[in-house]
Amino acid sequence: MNAIPADSVVRSQDGNATADGDHPLKRKHRPVMTTPPILALANAIRTAMEDGHQGLRVLGSGRVGKTYAQRWLLERKGWHTEPLACVSVRVTRHSKIKDGYINQLILMSCRQKLSARLSDLDTLGRVRNLFEELCYAADAKTLLLLVDESQRLYQEELSDFLTIVNESEAWDIDVFVVFFQQTDVTGTESERVREQFAPHIKGRFGMADFHFYGPRGEVETAAVLKRYDENAKWPIGSETTYTAHFAPAAFAAGWRLVQHTKEILEVVGQLRAAHGLGPLDEWPMKTFELFVQRILTRIVVRPGFTALTRADIEEALDASGYIPFEFCRANLIDDEDD
Repeated sequence: MNAIPADSVVRSQDGNATADGDHPLKRKHRPVMTTPPILALANAIRTAMEDGHQGLRVLGSGRVGKTYAQRWLLERKGWHTEPLACVSVRVTRHSKIKDGYINQLILMSCRQKLSARLSDLDTLGRVRNLFEELCYAADAKTLLLLVDESQRLYQEELSDFLTIVNESEAWDIDVFVVFFQQTDVTGTESERVREQFAPHIKGRFGMADFHFYGPRGEVETAAVLKRYDENAKWPIGSETTYTAHFAPAAFAAGWRLVQHTKEILEVVGQLRAAHGLGPLDEWPMKTFELFVQRILTRIVVRPGFTALTRADIEEALDASGYIPFEFCRANLIDDEDD
């Protein structure tokens, strides 16, 4: 058995051993950074709620950050003005319409036990009771229901959400449904995007469409990078930002990750051109987040680091799988990955 290097473990103030691997950027499930597209989505949801609508459809291509945005909505509370209970479900692939599927999906997502003997009416009642309990715990009258991969739903299943909304209204609970829909998915007929919801669905929910993108352009890219420099801090409660944690000497000397925004985008553009790809439109969070993680956890920690070089940027782009992923985006296949 290999021994753990003595310098790999430090002691916290309470005496418990912690490792540098505990830093959020070194975890499998890394923190969700606030981005301009996420803030725009939160504002769209809040505005729709205030206008009295009961739903919103969010359209976006694969891996741009729709699921990433949902995590942000669930984890943050400051974006909505009134108390809000939240439930998130992810539609699984299924080749035929299933009776009671939506009710079962909601209950399973909330870790509720299911019985094969329950009728559709029974599961609907359990969903209503669950929503009542969640709203009571949050001291809220509104429940936000996030539905990921909604392009997998059949029109008949979409109608089940109307039943849930109506049943909840009878108990003085307002349910607002956000359907996240991938627009570039391919696969079997049951998995293809339904370009338009049925009129009675649109009419009942009063839904508008919100187009979600990854960070676009220098301003939005810089806004995200700046959060690593200024907003995200570790340990929690300290004044040490993520950038300062991994490159303390360079940070103290005035270096910031955001200073490289223009250079990073120039390298991305040149790399795309070299591989026959068009100009950069949006940067999917799938590769953007991996790109930044590589820079901070692997590159800036090297001895003598003072600033990023073009080689560093190219290394991080390669490690994030940027070019292979961009080719895949041209023909995405529906799968169960985030």
